Amino acid sequence: MALLPLSYAQRSLWLLHQFAPEGGAYNVNIPLRIRSACDEGHLVRCLRRLLERHEMLRARYVFDGRQLGYEILPSVSWELQRISLSPTLSDEELNATVSRYSHRVFELDKAPVFRVFLFKIAENDHVFLFSTHHINGDLFSITQFMEELFTLYASADPENEPLLPVEATFAEHVTEQQSFLESEEGQRQWAYWSSCLQEPLPRLDLRPDFVRPRVQSHNGAMLVAALPADHTARIKAMASSEKATFFSVLLSMFYATVHRISGQHDLIVGTPVPGRRGQSRFERVMGTFVNVMPLRVSIEPSTSFRALLGQVTQTLKDARKNQDYPFPLLVEKLRIPRDTSRTPIFQTYFTLQRLGQRPERLSFFLPMPSSHQETIGTLQVGTVPLPQQEGQLELAVHVYDINDALFVEFKYNIDLFKRATVEGFQERFFRIAEQVLSAPEALLSELSLLVHPQGGRAC
Repeated sequence: MALLPLSYAQRSLWLLHQFAPEGGAYNVNIPLRIRSACDEGHLVRCLRRLLERHEMLRARYVFDGRQLGYEILPSVSWELQRISLSPTLSDEELNATVSRYSHRVFELDKAPVFRVFLFKIAENDHVFLFSTHHINGDLFSITQFMEELFTLYASADPENEPLLPVEATFAEHVTEQQSFLESEEGQRQWAYWSSCLQEPLPRLDLRPDFVRPRVQSHNGAMLVAALPADHTARIKAMASSEKATFFSVLLSMFYATVHRISGQHDLIVGTPVPGRRGQSRFERVMGTFVNVMPLRVSIEPSTSFRALLGQVTQTLKDARKNQDYPFPLLVEKLRIPRDTSRTPIFQTYFTLQRLGQRPERLSFFLPMPSSHQETIGTLQVGTVPLPQQEGQLELAVHVYDINDALFVEFKYNIDLFKRATVEGFQERFFRIAEQVLSAPEALLSELSLLVHPQGGRAC
């Protein structure tokens, strides 16, 4: 059997699965509340078209004793799994039920590595759930899949509805990634990161509530809250006046928060980049392209927020010039001693989630109740507040920008932290955000960690 080689991100995900095969922390999901009749036959035809279109959904991942790789099957046997639920379930009970199914474990060597559920609550009330493993696709891929599903369902003839062509394969991406690594540019990027990540590397200490397990678990939970409505405009104004970006202002607020909570001065925060190397021909290819940049910043108590923002902005600029070097390969080549109790290089993560077109559709992935609804053909589609991929790190923060409304999600490992502790982290982030927006020249040592009485409301 000739196997196609995995990308470095896929290899990392495969290894993580071997260490924790019983967990669903790396599942990605599309949950939709359908408050209308659902034409199940039409829905199945749409899904069949997409499975033919996206070959990675017909992949299985194999280690045959000699090589690790994947094969694309010509077809896979799957079904729309129909599940009847009681109409008396509360929203909380319904969401908990859907969440349990979304966390069901995949066997990566057995195709298909996806599932499709339709929960029927009443004739005009359903929940649709598409679930797959992160090794099949990243959030950008799964969002593209949802957009195409909407387009096909709104069509009278989904088998023949024109879609923009998929111009490449994931295997071509892996080949090009290898060529890049062997090139002069690949060597230059390796030199950049190896210089940034010289030993000793810091270990983040957020003073966990529980004794750290000898082997890191992926048992997670999350909480989410909305930033005050005026913060978007204020962040944009600060970014403009400081020649920074919207993201670098938010990231600097997070660095300030972590510094004040931990008392540490040498900090590394991970942040994702799309990983498609700027090539539009991979835009509609499903797969795990996302890469992670480990951003190292040095902070002193006498540093002002304005100075921190300048440092973070420059660090981001430099890192993005070197964003193509695969993070898993970086870990491997740096020969960092393995510590099974924590992730290598960084233990916390920060990202800004945005959609370029139809930004309101990010609401479908927001893990909190939302009033967003759309008409898709004959469907009335709303949201399901489903947590996604929690527990991978000690602490991960995702900011959702939905038409200038900002929602801040804190994901955390429940084997390290109590919920009340992470609520405190989130409240301090809100408090520091308010202070530095009002006084960017303030020293970090002067920032108060007392909870602001009008801080975000956790849901």
